[in-house]
Amino acid sequence: MKNILRYKRAIALILTLVVCFSMNTVTFAAGVSINESILAHDASDMGDVRNGCELYLLSDDGIMPLSYVNGYASATLDSSHKFVGVICHDTQGIGGMGITITTSCSSGTYNMRVRGFDAYDVNAAFTSKIDRTITTNGTFYWEHLMHNADLHMYGFSFDVPDGVTADVQIWIYG
Repeated sequence: MKNILRYKRAIALILTLVVCFSMNTVTFAAGVSINESILAHDASDMGDVRNGCELYLLSDDGIMPLSYVNGYASATLDSSHKFVGVICHDTQGIGGMGITITTSCSSGTYNMRVRGFDAYDVNAAFTSKIDRTITTNGTFYWEHLMHNADLHMYGFSFDVPDGVTADVQIWIYG
């Protein structure tokens, strides 16, 4: 009986030392892996989604976003003015972004197609593109989109019906 008690105490001491030494060991991550399938995501089938998709880094300093993007633009659209460029300020890293578009038209509600893309690099591998039909009166959301570190301007092309004028406000965030 005394031998079993000695073994238990010896094992408890060994386990205590292992825990103490393992708590003092510093480990480093090799890097952040981003799933390739979400990098070149086409959001044409997204619908009105409001859940965020952001990538974060957990460190001793707390939770830090791995990327950042923001921009805003407003314009009046008609059949001859169909493009709006949103300048993206202080874009950093590769990560998630969302887009909100608010439209208003005093002459009625019409359908118009909107396409969104990296205005400087239309074939950008990491920046999501959007292609969808919206109305001239409403608010539309796209989230779970991706942007790259070189995103300086995100362009929007609107197919505005002839004779229709619509005001548009666009926010990019992430």
